[in-house]
Amino acid sequence: MVDWWRERVLWGIVGVYVAVTVMYGVVNPLFEAPDEHWHYFTVQYVADEWELPYVAEGEYDEWLSQEAAQPPLYYMLMAPLIAPLDTSGAREEVWLNPFVWWGSGEAAQHVNNGIHGEWEGWPWRGYALAGHLLRLVSTLMGAGTLVAVYGSGRLLWPEERWRAALVTSLVAFLPQFNFLHAAISNDPLIILLCSWGIWQLLYGWFYGFERRQLVVLGITIGLAALTKNAGVLLLVYALGFVAAVGIRDGRYRLIGESGVILIGSVVLIAGWLWWRNELLYDDWTATSQFIRIAGGDRGYSLGEVLAETNGLWVSLFAVFGWFNVRPPWWVDWFWQGVVLLAVGGAVVGSWRYRNEGEWPSSFVGWLGTRSALGLLLFGWWLAVYSGLVLFMLRTPAAQGRLLLPAVVPMALGLGYGLTRMGSGVRGWLEKRRWVLPAAALGVTVYCGLVVIRGAYDRPGLIGLEEIPETASWFEVDLGQGVVLVAAEAETEEAEAGEWVEMVLYWRLAEERPLPVNKEEDGLNYVIEVYGRENELVGKTQLYHGEGRYPAALWEEGDVWAERVAVQLYEEIERPVLAKVQVKVAGEDGLADIAWVRVPPEPWVGGEVDVWAARWVGRVVGQGLFARQQAARRGETITLEVLWQVEADIEEDAAVLVHVGERDEPPLATGDSVPVNGYYPTYAWEAGDIFTDTYRIVLPADMEAGTYPLLIGFYDRQTGVRWPVVDGEGERLVNDVYEMGTVEV
Repeated sequence: MVDWWRERVLWGIVGVYVAVTVMYGVVNPLFEAPDEHWHYFTVQYVADEWELPYVAEGEYDEWLSQEAAQPPLYYMLMAPLIAPLDTSGAREEVWLNPFVWWGSGEAAQHVNNGIHGEWEGWPWRGYALAGHLLRLVSTLMGAGTLVAVYGSGRLLWPEERWRAALVTSLVAFLPQFNFLHAAISNDPLIILLCSWGIWQLLYGWFYGFERRQLVVLGITIGLAALTKNAGVLLLVYALGFVAAVGIRDGRYRLIGESGVILIGSVVLIAGWLWWRNELLYDDWTATSQFIRIAGGDRGYSLGEVLAETNGLWVSLFAVFGWFNVRPPWWVDWFWQGVVLLAVGGAVVGSWRYRNEGEWPSSFVGWLGTRSALGLLLFGWWLAVYSGLVLFMLRTPAAQGRLLLPAVVPMALGLGYGLTRMGSGVRGWLEKRRWVLPAAALGVTVYCGLVVIRGAYDRPGLIGLEEIPETASWFEVDLGQGVVLVAAEAETEEAEAGEWVEMVLYWRLAEERPLPVNKEEDGLNYVIEVYGRENELVGKTQLYHGEGRYPAALWEEGDVWAERVAVQLYEEIERPVLAKVQVKVAGEDGLADIAWVRVPPEPWVGGEVDVWAARWVGRVVGQGLFARQQAARRGETITLEVLWQVEADIEEDAAVLVHVGERDEPPLATGDSVPVNGYYPTYAWEAGDIFTDTYRIVLPADMEAGTYPLLIGFYDRQTGVRWPVVDGEGERLVNDVYEMGTVEV
């Protein structure tokens, strides 16, 4: 038996966990965790109305969203805590970001779900005070979960307190655990109840189940079912677990007795909710409302769901914000290394156990072994994962936090695996038992103070003299008093689908101080990228300050530098020198701030009619596609040429395309900047291979006959032609190459 008050190691871990998680709750702005503002406003609705919300058939309350269909225990418990506080103006004060990119860890901006200002700062008041109070309750729930993890470890390893402490500390300092338990959510409550339910089952495994214990277990499961639908899974799992104990001990009456007590307790506690859901939604679980609000049943196959495993796996360790704030790669690798080490140890330990010949000869005998208990514990993780997979078949839900109701078996599995690698590893861990927890603590503190805090910091104020000389100056008022001072492109070349990064420098026009007003949604700006024929090939819209500091909050005289990016579309006609523009939404003013080279795709074309023309040190003409080798007077000849670039080109040249003799004035011309002006020669780089199209309109009075087709390059500023040689290296007359003929 555990004397809880003497477990000083446990309380030390819990104390450090509380300090770290409170830090998370302070540095992470309100409502910057998944679904957090919906959970908050659902609690506030219950506190204000003293009734349960529901999802209406038509339009639903977007401030509550799908949480209005959640099992209500969390909201019922939290509402009395914030009811005494004045939160009446919360919906008007909370400033949500309409441009947030949920779920994208690649987003260079748009990571913030809301705009945060002094109205949310210390000393907290109104909804900010209520929100942080609810966050603190989540933190305390996490402390209760840690006690359950530790207690479960002591049941498994009664003589090895350090192993229980090891697994408890790994949970306590898991960044995702800290982040989740510093947020307003019903997840901490379901994790707590499931963890204590598993601890009670483990207690019954070692000490037997009595009727009173079954009643307490039934209450725990009933409360879990009244918190989230994972509680129903816990009921099914507990019935199977207790049945296994009954078979092992030969107490077959326990199976029936547990069924009556557990099912009866759960139905008494949560049955009314299921009946209400059936009346409201024709669905006793209300899952249909989550799917409806998420956009409908996506109809995924099992293979498509399993393809999302990586996102589920990574977000179990450390993904923050609305799944759009990612830590450095080494954070993932640290935790994946811990897990892989534990998996290796578990395999080694299982093999050693098998070779030791300790396997019993009967099923009942096997039920009394540690391997049977391990399989049963794994069964709870499998049940939680299977339930999540069924949910993911219908709606996006690849979120590692949804696996944390199974945190006890996951933690115990880590402890088993880490200490079964062999006596050497086990001895090292036991002697240096705080090395791994200390490393985990360092990682999670870094994630809180650096990763999360840095994601929501405002860009810093600078002086005009700090703008680098490499930036392009504009000093243009784009409208509504917003002045673009300068811009500097950081991306000169990008492939389709890649990000184009830049730094923008802003200030407020002296004649237009702006009000602090979240309704001024016009005070945002747009970055657009245009490709060939001025086709839009990339766009982003956001508030200033990398999406976190709208111009409505600026003060006169401030100069801001912000690093932003726009993602190119996946389908772009290329090559092209794309134009990047910035404008204030709804205004006519704009600035062309940068040009980005989108290189040609690798050449995979078929055979061409080879002609040997080489503009020395610049370009090789690889072939000619003559769609028309005969034409009538007044018609247009269309030619397609394949260019191969030998070296980077700095000159701005036009392509000369003539009909006529090389030593006479041309009869018809089709000169143009390459790619119709959208990929000038100064953007060409060594290795480029691409086709270009040229057109020549024949004169209406042209005499019949056969005429040479000539091609060359000339500098657009000086008119000087580039030297061209034939296949034998001889320079050609007038620096033009005869690539074919046309019969008129």
